[in-house]
Order: sequence, then structure tokens, then C-alpha cells
Amino acid sequence: MATTFTQVVDGMSVTSKLSTDVVKAEVLLDLTSAELSSAVSGDTIQCLKIPENAIVTKVGWYTILKDTTATGTLGDGDTADGWDAAVDFTTTGNKGFSTEGTDTFAPGKFYTAADTIDVVLGADNAGTGKVMIFAHYSVAANDLA
Repeated sequence: MATTFTQVVDGMSVTSKLSTDVVKAEVLLDLTSAELSSAVSGDTIQCLKIPENAIVTKVGWYTILKDTTATGTLGDGDTADGWDAAVDFTTTGNKGFSTEGTDTFAPGKFYTAADTIDVVLGADNAGTGKVMIFAHYSVAANDLA
């Protein structure tokens, strides 16, 4: 049975404004941590909170320190591979983001309810990697949503 890890949603994510309207949220997934080192294929890691009425325009990842086996998908609570169907953490420097024409949610998605950006592991985590997950979004005014 797959496990959902949620400790990375609170306390470890950083949110900052890119301009007056765009927020960049990011989290460092430390696959060597006590909890995440036990993650296996099929497990979900909830990475970032997305607020209600958010318009997410980009989601991506960057491998800071490779994990020798971890691959997977990047999505949300509804579509596990909506943001990136081929995430590969096995090489330091690997990166990817939602690409129009190949990923379901590119060029963006409107969230009518709060959700999370998730990684679903496609291969067991070897417990050796560190990966940055990020999202860019704006929140629509309540009278516009």
C-alpha cells in the first residue's frame, strides 16, 4: 500500500513574491531525511500548498544532489502526473518543468479549492538525494474567481 508523506508541506517551504502579483513557492525535498528515506515506488510526497483560487502557471524541479534510483511524476491531488510526467532525480543537475503540449496542466491550472503539488515516486528512493520543487502562482481576487 502506498504511503503519503506530508511533513514537507509545513515549515520547510519558502514563499516569496516575484513581483506584485506572482508568488514563487519552493521546498527542498531531502530524500536522506529519516521519514523520506523510507519512501518507495507509488508513495506520494506532498510538497507545496496551493491556496484556493490560485492560478498556477509553472511547476518544476531541480536535482541538487542525485538519488541513485528515484524517478516519478509531478502533479497534484487530482492528477498525479499533470505537471510533469517524467521526473528523474538520478543525475545531479537534472531539471524539468511543465511544458506546453506535453504536460496536462501546461500552460497553467486554476485551483478552485486548496490543493498540494505532489511527487509520486516511480522507483524506490535510495535515500541519497536532495531535490528542489517549485511553483509559480497568483491568487485571483474573490470577486473574480
